Amino acid sequence: MQFQDYLRILRRQLVIILAGAVIGVSVGALIAMLTPQRYQATTEVMVTVQLGETASPTERALATSYANQVVQTYRDVVTSSIVLDRVIDDLGLDVDRAELAAAADASAQLNSAILSIRVSDTNPGQAARIANGIAESFSAVVSDTLELREQETSYTIHIVTLQAAQVPTTPVAPNTQLMLVVGGLVGLAVGLAVALLRSLLDQRVRTDADVQAALPVPLLGRIPLDPDTADRPLAVSSVPQSARAEAYRSLRTNVRFLFEDGRGVFVVTSSGPGEGKSTTAANLALAFADAGHRVALIDADLRLPRVADYFGIEGGIGLSDVLAGRVRLNDVVQRWGRSSLFLLPAGSLPPNPAELL
Repeated sequence: MQFQDYLRILRRQLVIILAGAVIGVSVGALIAMLTPQRYQATTEVMVTVQLGETASPTERALATSYANQVVQTYRDVVTSSIVLDRVIDDLGLDVDRAELAAAADASAQLNSAILSIRVSDTNPGQAARIANGIAESFSAVVSDTLELREQETSYTIHIVTLQAAQVPTTPVAPNTQLMLVVGGLVGLAVGLAVALLRSLLDQRVRTDADVQAALPVPLLGRIPLDPDTADRPLAVSSVPQSARAEAYRSLRTNVRFLFEDGRGVFVVTSSGPGEGKSTTAANLALAFADAGHRVALIDADLRLPRVADYFGIEGGIGLSDVLAGRVRLNDVVQRWGRSSLFLLPAGSLPPNPAELL
């Protein structure tokens, strides 16, 4: 498929594509409304080094380097059982350690001694209490367990709270704007996929390319749709400067080159009634006559004849009467004005047109 084909699909299936986007946005809004609000509280602690008065410059450098390195390890300690079990006991929380670990998170930037402890909860006050409780429990675990040494050293590690968690006022979830955008994009993608699938499964002939792909024959012409066709069917004579009249003249030129000697007989037909057989044949005959060709137009539609009405001639006697042997051909063929166009109307409608033909 070419780029123009995709653009044609977009124009043809625009309603489905827009409907998919609207449905996606609606689903995103529904999910946002049904998702419980969650609040996040954050406390920041710092791993500090307390040096002795007798510490040498080398020991001071080693202690500072150790503090920066141990921060990454302590990040995982924050959500460990040794810290969270104390928080559950101290605050009397009705959750297990796994649930609390899923709600808590700790992070530290590279080469930084500061740890950020975040806790999310549906209750903003509870989120702040748990965040501060984790910071206190973590500080106690580091001082009483992890950094407790049997022999004295020139430095000790302490956890200092830089900023205690405050009760949040704005929820962090659900992110309504993000859900609407994601829902709209997903719905738009689904709409595009459905539109493309419908176009691939659609076997109807709609364009010139569809005709050429379906039939191994050349395309002779294309007549534009004109709402005035019913009022002015003979566009070549009534509105000769119109696009429809020019299309018939272009069709005449292409048909002309199908016959090497300049003479030929051909049939204009279609698969069903009301599809423009009589209109096309009449205008094509006029176009040939205007070009100086001697043309005979025969109305062989013995069920719904239109040629006599289009040209304003007597159509009571015609082809059916000639086929039945009631009249001679030369007696019913009518010349249209002073042109080189001769008309043979359908004549009286027989009860069995197929058998008569």
